[in-house]
Amino acid sequence: MRIIIGVIFILIAPLGIIFFRNYNGKIIPYPFLWHTGFILLEILGWLLVYWSIKSRMKMIAEPLIAEAEKLKANGEKIIPEFDRCEFKNGSYSHEVNDPRVSSVQWLGPPSIASMDMTITENIVQSYLVYYHPGSEPPEKFISHHFPFETTTLKYHVLKQEVVLYVDPFDRKRYFFDLKK
Repeated sequence: MRIIIGVIFILIAPLGIIFFRNYNGKIIPYPFLWHTGFILLEILGWLLVYWSIKSRMKMIAEPLIAEAEKLKANGEKIIPEFDRCEFKNGSYSHEVNDPRVSSVQWLGPPSIASMDMTITENIVQSYLVYYHPGSEPPEKFISHHFPFETTTLKYHVLKQEVVLYVDPFDRKRYFFDLKK
């Protein structure tokens, strides 16, 4: 509900700001105060949207963080062995609009407007597959993506900075953690 009210404030406030910025009439008293009020309404709208989104993100993240802390406290702690790991590259590239060039498009001649305004963005990430001994066939644990290339991930595994936490009662519930 706060998001809807915030969006309404954000949409209405510029109309009042524009109207009272150039208002020279005598019917509405104190146009400067009205202008300032609409500026404050715009700020209030953005704050309402920001706080609502922030509180929703917190509601989503809290159970996940609590679950991770619970696994850290009660789960089986496993340091993956380098020889039992497969390192996979999950990097990819995609095209996005270049914000630096798109602003030039508005200012430049028509020949600039026909230019390609996209850039290729490279996302570097890697993950590991760990085969834990103890059963036949060995248990397979697949990590989430780490925001660096496979050589860096190998380095962290060799330094024993990657830890696997597994729920002892439900082996399908696990997560990989990187020590800081």
